[in-house]
Amino acid sequence: MSKEELIKDKVRVIADFRRRRKINQVKYAKAVKSIVDSIGSVKEAKKLLEKTYGLKIDESTLRKLNKAASIFEKYPEIEQMVGDGKLKFTIVFELESLPEDKMLEVARAVSGLDYPDARKVLKRIKENMEKPPQEVREQVLAELEKMRVTIALMAVPKDICETLSKQGISVSDAVVKALEEWVKEGCPKLEGSAELKEPIVVPIRLPRLLYKVLRRKTRHPVDLAREVFLNRVSQIPKDR
Repeated sequence: MSKEELIKDKVRVIADFRRRRKINQVKYAKAVKSIVDSIGSVKEAKKLLEKTYGLKIDESTLRKLNKAASIFEKYPEIEQMVGDGKLKFTIVFELESLPEDKMLEVARAVSGLDYPDARKVLKRIKENMEKPPQEVREQVLAELEKMRVTIALMAVPKDICETLSKQGISVSDAVVKALEEWVKEGCPKLEGSAELKEPIVVPIRLPRLLYKVLRRKTRHPVDLAREVFLNRVSQIPKDR
């Protein structure tokens, strides 16, 4: 295949990708790199694509794609991660600033994460290059799990809501505290609970890790949360 034919072939790949046809991102990046390698520079590749083929791609994007393809060539495992959907393609752009001997290890540490979480882990890794990337990943994900909540609506007896309100305690906080204690005790069997009189529906902010524990035990985690809370409601003092 001549140089001209090679360029035309790669231009078709780029054009198809930009028309949102089913061309994968790895193939797109490699097509850009082939053209850059054939022309000699990103700047000249940009001119060719725009003037000859009417494809307007800014120079910084071409540069990123070219670098991503170089990473794929050097680390086939990273290419495989992207191809399998385990590593977000745009995260590969951010690996560029890492030392080459760290790229693969860091890519493994952020694989399997959605883009926002992967960026948070990657940012922390870059700030703590002396730490093993996998260790940083675990720390960041643990922090995120504590911060994230599942919002649920729960029916709670009116008198309990009023008692908590007088004490300056939110129903949500009281429910979470009861659940945390229950989980810490090994999720003991529940025996008896306060009656659900004059129920009021209130929003409960359940930490994701806590919600997952409930979800593993039942298909109705909010009902279980209420049962645990009402089971322990007698521990809440009526007066300060």
